[in-house]
Amino acid sequence: MKNGVTYRFNAEGFQTATVDPNNNTTSYAYDNQNRLMSISEPTGQTTTLSYEGARLRRVTDPAQRITTFTHDGAGNLTRVTFPDNTTQNFGYDNRHLMTSETDQRGQSVSRQYDQWGRLVSAQLPENVERSVIYVQWNGLVNGGGGSGTEANPAPVTRPDAATGRLTDGEGRTTLYTAGPLGYPASITDPSGFTTTIDRDDDGNPLRTQLPSGATFESSYDDRGNVLSVTDFTVNGTTMYAYEPVFNQVTEITDPLGNKSVFEYDAKGNVTQATTPLGRSIRMSYDDRGLPLTLVDPLGTEARFTYNTAGNPDQIAAGSGGNERVTAMTYTPEGYVQSLTDPVGRSYGFTYDAFGRVTQESLPGSRTIAYGYDAEGNLTSLTPPGRPAHQFEYDGLGQVTTYLPPAVNGSGDTRTTYAYNKAQQLTQVTRPDGKQVTYSYDNGGRLVTQMQPRGAYNLGYSATTGQLSSLAAPEGLNLTYSYQGELLTGVTLGGPVAGSVTFQYDQNYRITQDAVNGQPITYDYDADDALTRAGDLTFAYAPDNGLLTGTTLGGVSDSRQYNAFGELTSYTASYNATAPPLYSTSYTPDKLGRITQKVETLGGVTTTYTYAYDAAGRLSQVQQNGAIIGSYTYDANGN
Repeated sequence: MKNGVTYRFNAEGFQTATVDPNNNTTSYAYDNQNRLMSISEPTGQTTTLSYEGARLRRVTDPAQRITTFTHDGAGNLTRVTFPDNTTQNFGYDNRHLMTSETDQRGQSVSRQYDQWGRLVSAQLPENVERSVIYVQWNGLVNGGGGSGTEANPAPVTRPDAATGRLTDGEGRTTLYTAGPLGYPASITDPSGFTTTIDRDDDGNPLRTQLPSGATFESSYDDRGNVLSVTDFTVNGTTMYAYEPVFNQVTEITDPLGNKSVFEYDAKGNVTQATTPLGRSIRMSYDDRGLPLTLVDPLGTEARFTYNTAGNPDQIAAGSGGNERVTAMTYTPEGYVQSLTDPVGRSYGFTYDAFGRVTQESLPGSRTIAYGYDAEGNLTSLTPPGRPAHQFEYDGLGQVTTYLPPAVNGSGDTRTTYAYNKAQQLTQVTRPDGKQVTYSYDNGGRLVTQMQPRGAYNLGYSATTGQLSSLAAPEGLNLTYSYQGELLTGVTLGGPVAGSVTFQYDQNYRITQDAVNGQPITYDYDADDALTRAGDLTFAYAPDNGLLTGTTLGGVSDSRQYNAFGELTSYTASYNATAPPLYSTSYTPDKLGRITQKVETLGGVTTTYTYAYDAAGRLSQVQQNGAIIGSYTYDANGN
């Protein structure tokens, strides 16, 4: 393959291995009946399969969790039993087409098919229906358009007439037109706005035009790699170059000529990424292709070690007394079991049979508990030392009720939610009984949000479908203008009148905004960092890009950082030759929390120290050695 992955097959044509560029091999073993019996991962973990005759009966994953499969006499899969003993059930017609599916919560979906066995409609829970009208198969008789008699011959569908429709539960239809290769050539949304896509002989999009008029053109090499993308809204072209072995990007040149460069080793692992201004990240790898080191633009090295399964068990950054180490252990299933942070605090995690977190142990002897329904929806969240927050869902998995714990005098604390048949939110009822309702047009666009304080009404362009107006309570009105997909102006009417306009460069950066006609211009460097906003200028460290200072007239400030990019000093001055107006220095701990701040203002220096409890919460503040604040918390962190 062009990405350097190799696929191996046996004499019967069955795949026996997948080998990536780092020689990590996933192996597939078969019995003498060519039934897949095991899948062995590069880490040595194995998934095994067993059969009853030719039918799959059981899959056992590397953690020995078993999923079983039940078939009827016709060979149809009728039930899947998961490791937690929940089941998913299926029903079929005499053509072996799945007509019903019942999930772990007992919610059912039914399906109907046409004469060719294609899905035409589905009935979902909550009385929601979806329907599909297919792109006719090119060259096949369209039986719905003619009887096929000599007097009334059935028409043959031509490529330029091949259309399909997808209708949602509210009866809104999206129309698809397919080109000769079957890829979408146009998509018309329920509001009637069309996106067109012209393609080459390989199906790659050459020209895409959105309803807004925004138009994009792309070019490709003979391996299907994108060489250029042109956006005619800003008349900008982004260009791409690739290395020949794995077809990975080596250069990205933006419309202004700024070039980002990527380098790779012989196995296709990226070893260096360099910005247009020469700021680099460097990486090295072990024999498995797992990162061993990462050196950021600050020059700080992060080092990674792994267990036999390839999971990182230690990440160390920095060096000497400033080294920060995070360590992890894992369950047999490969989930994080414990984590120890750079200051020695421990976190623990427990999981259910599906790998969902059921309990999280935090520093300070605190725990968070999580509960789920059979479909995996979160049904309860219990904070440390507090009652549970509860959640309820409808048959489509949409949250219908949020019930936080009661508090003194609160009464009913539940918030409820309602939806339409397109699964759009239509109503929120708050604990005080007040409601927020949402209304949509025939295209599925939000047109009204009704709140207790009044209605928000949204209007859309008749030519592009973009948001064109917003009318808010108290008579406030906004109108919007665009150039393609870019917002170019907002006009305010009502109690507050005014306007804001925007201009952009070829990199989509705002180069000017004007409030009521008063412009402010913006400049950027080649790494897209803002260097000027009106009269305010910004300076950055050349090697790492961190903000080092700003200047506005005679006022300037400066910043310094440690090896982890954390602010260690700040100085503000008026007239660079005069003493600073204000300066402060910060001492962070290995979690980046400030433990000391030394502040100088008007020639007076004040030292603050900060202490934290085992849970990481601020517990004490001292000023020049005297305690000026102490903090205690309840079990919920308040």
